[in-house]
Parts: sequence; C-alpha cells; structure tokens
Amino acid sequence: MANILDKIDNELIDNSKRVLSNETIERIVALSYSFKPYRYLIGDSLSEKYSPERGQLLLALSKMNLDSSSFDKIKLKASFSEADLRSADLKNANLSWANLKDANLKDADLREANLYKTDLRSANLWGANLRNADMRNADMKRANLSWADMSESDLRMASLDGADLTSTNVRKADLTGADLKFAKLNGAFFNESDLTGVDLKGTDLTRAILSKVNLSETNLIYVNLSEADLNEADLSNVKLNKAVVKEENWLQKLNKWQVKGAKEIQESYKVVKEKTDDSNYHLEKIKD
Repeated sequence: MANILDKIDNELIDNSKRVLSNETIERIVALSYSFKPYRYLIGDSLSEKYSPERGQLLLALSKMNLDSSSFDKIKLKASFSEADLRSADLKNANLSWANLKDANLKDADLREANLYKTDLRSANLWGANLRNADMRNADMKRANLSWADMSESDLRMASLDGADLTSTNVRKADLTGADLKFAKLNGAFFNESDLTGVDLKGTDLTRAILSKVNLSETNLIYVNLSEADLNEADLSNVKLNKAVVKEENWLQKLNKWQVKGAKEIQESYKVVKEKTDDSNYHLEKIKD
C-alpha cells in the first residue's frame, strides 16, 4: 500500500486540481480487491472477517482532498466491503456511492459525512456518530445502527429494511419516503422527525419516542406500538390494521396524547385482545 500512496503523493505535487491519472485510479481499484478480509485478535477474541487494509486505504484517500471526479471513479470501481473502520475519523468525508457492504464502522465519526447512495448493507454502525449526515438513498438493509446518533440527518428515500435501530437517536431527521419494513426500532428516539409516507410494516416500535413526529400517510400494519410515546404525533391517513398496542383504551388515549388524526383512527379501528397473549391487544379495521 505504501507504494501506491507514494505514487499518489508524487502525482499530486504541484497539481493544484488534485486530479489522478486513470492509470493510478486503476491501480488503486486493483489494490482494494487484492486485500482480503480475515479474522484477527481483538482483545482476547477473534473478530469477524474484516480487512484493516481496505479501511486504511479508504481513510487515507478520504484525507487527500482529491479532485471529486477522481475520487468518484475510485469509489464506483473499488471495493471497501468488509473494511475495518472501527472508531475511524470520517467527519465530513465524501463516501457517496462507495461499497461499504459488511464494513465495520462501529463507533466511527461520520458527522456531516456524504453517504448518498452508499452501499452499507449489513454494515456494523453500532454507536456511530452520523449526526447531520447525508444518507439520501443509502442502502442500509440489515445494518446494525443500534445506539448510533443519526439526529438531524437526511435519510430521504433511504433503505433500512430489516435494520437494527434499537435505542438509536434519530431526532429531527428527515426520513420522508424511507423504507423501514421489519426494522427494529424499539427504544429509538424519533422526536420531531419527518416520517411522511414511510413504510414501517412489521417494525418493532416498542417504547420508541415518537413525540411530535410526522407519521402521516405511513404504513403501520403489523407494527408493535407497545408503550410507544405518541404525544402530539401526526397520524393522519395512516394504516394501522393489526398494529399491536398495550392498552385496551389505546384509542381513547389518542385524545390525551393530542394525536393529530385521532378522530379518524377512532372511527376506523377497534381494539381486539390478542388470542395468544392476554396482555397485548391489536387494532382491527372496522368493516364498512
């Protein structure tokens, strides 16, 4: 890796535009594929298969202030999948379009990072700082985002199908049009976020904080809303059939919680006791 980094440095000397030659770009791409993930000791235990070298390469490239077109060519062609980027400083980094599938970004600093259309499928982002990050159209299916800070981030049209956002901070974020089907959202903080039109089918929102959240037009079918905080939330035109709730008087509580759209919900649904669990109830659409 040292040889290619030296070559990059030599190319950039007196190169005010910071443009790399196609030959150098192809060498970087080839180098990324030559690094193979492997297990190694972390403390007293073996890690999952990751590539520290891919992580080091991406981190070095992100700090070089390369011409955007040169860096884009690298990100589109190279593989940084399974890169080990634990606790990496990637604040303000432009990682748009990069392949970070299965990467380890645990506790990484990604504040204000550009993750537009980044492939983060099954990536480990546990505890990562993603505050104010641009994650529009990012693919985060099955990613581990538990305990991460995603507050004030842009998640419009992001794919979070099956992702784990347990106890994640998603305050004041824009999730308009995002896909959160079957995601784990229990204990997540969504205060004042916009989830307009989001598909939340089958998600677990147990004890999630949804106060002042815009949930209008969302799909909440089969969602677990047990003990979720819905104070001043907007539930206009939502689909709630088979949603799980903890209280038999849940529909009446919508008024106390000052939920927008409460009257429509109360007129359209009834609370039914679960047959297999006496402590839970679900909502059922009233037939016309």
